[in-house]
Amino acid sequence: MRLTESQLRRIIRRALLEEEGPFGDWLFGSDRDKPNKREPEDDTPQEEELRDDLTSHYHGEMGELTKWIDQLVSLKDQGLYTDVLSPPADVKYAYRMMNNVRLETLTGILGYEPSGYEAGEVYEEKTGTFKPLAGREHYSWTINFQKFQNMLKDWGRFTSLSSRGLQFLVFLRAPIAANTFLMNPRETSKMAQRWAYQDEVISVGEVKCDHVWYIPMTDDQIWDNASDIEAKAIEKISDIETPRTSGKHSKRNT
Repeated sequence: MRLTESQLRRIIRRALLEEEGPFGDWLFGSDRDKPNKREPEDDTPQEEELRDDLTSHYHGEMGELTKWIDQLVSLKDQGLYTDVLSPPADVKYAYRMMNNVRLETLTGILGYEPSGYEAGEVYEEKTGTFKPLAGREHYSWTINFQKFQNMLKDWGRFTSLSSRGLQFLVFLRAPIAANTFLMNPRETSKMAQRWAYQDEVISVGEVKCDHVWYIPMTDDQIWDNASDIEAKAIEKISDIETPRTSGKHSKRNT
């Protein structure tokens, strides 16, 4: 049997290093044309299963990735497959949107119960903690706050009509270096497919945030013009956050 260049290289690497990652030299090599487009590395059966489960995750079946999380964090910590498993090195922050958030949940994030707020206004705090629900360790975030504008257009509205009473629309910002995040969206677009535009990274465990924005929503707003309030809130936060993260001075203050 004639060995391909990729197979021969893997045999040599094993002989020299006496070790190899569970997914060969390259994670998702066949999807990413690694090490080269002419002869990408063959995927292992385990790698194919991970690809399928990651694709399911991007399409809303987040539970499919649960069994992989500990292994992926371990591989990243060992310095393996970091081109895929680590967020881009030039990105400092990850963002998450939470809709239909109850007061007690927001209180848990902020560490105190907010008061004196007005419906539809944007409020900002400079610290907060996102705590996973019991039985669920990983969550979706984006590395680009402006993607929420695209998501809102895609979804129509964030606030669900199925919940009544006072609730909040919440946006979180977390430093990537100070928390555990997985995935480089620039390398996983084939698996994310139509959702690749969201620039998603995945948090693992508790997340320490350095900014929390919350917008009180009322019953009337939910039923009548939630999407307009949401769009204005995103625009206001983006107008503040984009200059802040780019090193330029903001035109507005909160």
